[in-house]
Amino acid sequence: MKISNLILSASLIIGTIGIAVAQPAAPPAGGGRGGALRAACSADIQATCAGKTGPEIRQCLMDNQAKLSADCKTAIALSPGRGAAPAPGQ
Repeated sequence: MKISNLILSASLIIGTIGIAVAQPAAPPAGGGRGGALRAACSADIQATCAGKTGPEIRQCLMDNQAKLSADCKTAIALSPGRGAAPAPGQ
């Protein structure tokens, strides 16, 4: 009886560890809406859009798409706010 309890306990522990390992990773630092975009485009932002902040970054990336990496272009296309940023005052 003790051996079967030990085996059952070990099975439950191993199963729990497997579930914990299979959990998705935490969102990238900088999280929020632009987290995935920033992760894919970080090198492009530094090289092409240094000094830009907030919505200026997206507009800079949109204006310079020909210079961007393939990963960054894909992230822009898949991001929820894809497309050009609205003109100021709109």
